[in-house]
Amino acid sequence: MTDDQIEALIINEIKKHGITWLDMVGGQAISYEADHQRVCRNNIFKARSWSDRLIEIICEGDYDPFADSHVIRVSNQDLMRFWWNKIICQEDVMDEILEDIFVYFKDQLLPKKDPEPAVTYNLDFSQVIPKQNRPIVELRKRAVGEI
Repeated sequence: MTDDQIEALIINEIKKHGITWLDMVGGQAISYEADHQRVCRNNIFKARSWSDRLIEIICEGDYDPFADSHVIRVSNQDLMRFWWNKIICQEDVMDEILEDIFVYFKDQLLPKKDPEPAVTYNLDFSQVIPKQNRPIVELRKRAVGEI
């Protein structure tokens, strides 16, 4: 599919189902004011996340929010090309990609460190607990007059 065909498909599905901006960004219930009256209705989308809502728009057949995967009418390659050509600022994405690649190779140049020796703690709680309780016992003995 071409970029224009993908855009036409999505726009046509939005119009066909009567999807509004509030459906796109809203939760499960939508509330708004129209002609000085409060309107409350369910969201047209079954999906909650924005990416799942796009899948709901372009999937084959009825959307099942509990399905592990969905068959969509646009290939991943076409969606990526559409995203690259029409949606994002390519210069910004290229800067991020190049920076990530640079950091990867910069980290490869770090000298290899010897692994830190594992710290082991040997603590005998049978010795700790009586020492912690000793002052209380001594205070009780003092109060009774045994010391």
